[in-house]
Amino acid sequence: MKKKKWIGIGIVLVLVFVVIAAVINVNKRFPQRTKEVYAPGEWMPLDNSVSVCTDTARILEGEELEACMRDEFGGQDFQVKKKKGRVRQLVIKFRIKNTGDSEINIWQYMLKLAVNSYPDGWTNGLGTHYAQENTLAAGEECECMAAYTIGLGMVSDSEYPRFVKKNIMSIICRYVPMTERFWEWLLPENGRA
Repeated sequence: MKKKKWIGIGIVLVLVFVVIAAVINVNKRFPQRTKEVYAPGEWMPLDNSVSVCTDTARILEGEELEACMRDEFGGQDFQVKKKKGRVRQLVIKFRIKNTGDSEINIWQYMLKLAVNSYPDGWTNGLGTHYAQENTLAAGEECECMAAYTIGLGMVSDSEYPRFVKKNIMSIICRYVPMTERFWEWLLPENGRA
């Protein structure tokens, strides 16, 4: 009986080593993702034909958010009044540049951007957006605004001051294969960068 037990343990150990060797082999054969970090104000390529730059980021709520929607988003309504409770929005002003040789749809590229916070792990995709144009001809540049909702279910009132003070915010390009590209910044305590 003891002999069978040792044989079983030996087989399990051999299988564990085989699995570990296989994982190491796969990790060595396939390239690792590279990480490219951009500061606000720097142009980040999304692909061979489009680059995007963040200009400002701020967290707005209440009347300040409504004024921003009215004045900076072309009068577009974020439906803040229709939502229950207070809503905070991380509002980011972008510039997008068509570096290719054919016309592009702006929002096809803007939808690839998501916002994350570290270390809390809050993340959200594009909520509301505004641009003067929906398409850009080759060589053109356009200013855009985008808003990402920070709901009370994500960050409560009691957590909010710590969230703004302690988290590194980043905008990540979600669909770039083998390269992780993002802007990274720490919001000041007033929620504006």
